[in-house]
Amino acid sequence: MRIRELSWQRQGDYWQPLFIRENFLAIAAVAYAGFLQHGRGMVTCDVELPTHAPVDWSRDLLDHQICFQPLPYALELLSQLEVDEETCITLSAALADYEPEQEIMLWLRGNGDVQVMQLKNLAIAPVEAYTQLRQRWDEFQIGVSFERRVP
Repeated sequence: MRIRELSWQRQGDYWQPLFIRENFLAIAAVAYAGFLQHGRGMVTCDVELPTHAPVDWSRDLLDHQICFQPLPYALELLSQLEVDEETCITLSAALADYEPEQEIMLWLRGNGDVQVMQLKNLAIAPVEAYTQLRQRWDEFQIGVSFERRVP
């Protein structure tokens, strides 16, 4: 299945896979760098999505912030979601059990919508993305933030 290249940013649209695809290396590198410095946690991405125009994912750059939240802060973020207790327990267990070298816990927010996901079976492991980014740092020039942010 091919992901749509153009996506309207409305409630219920699935822009998340397109954003992840275009920003995967940075997301994965931040995930592993955060793990090395703080242990388990979750990458948070806040994305500024246009509301009245489509996004051409191969050309348009969206303002966004990628940050790593250590486990205690990640659990605090999860507790703020309006989800049932079983879902909160499932997400907390995933944070405690994911494989940081191979998987990513991701909080993705755009236009007020939040999606939390566990990325598995990745073509490029977080440790490999981190290594690639460190070797080619000048090309990417991204900021890696490890400070706690209030959602």
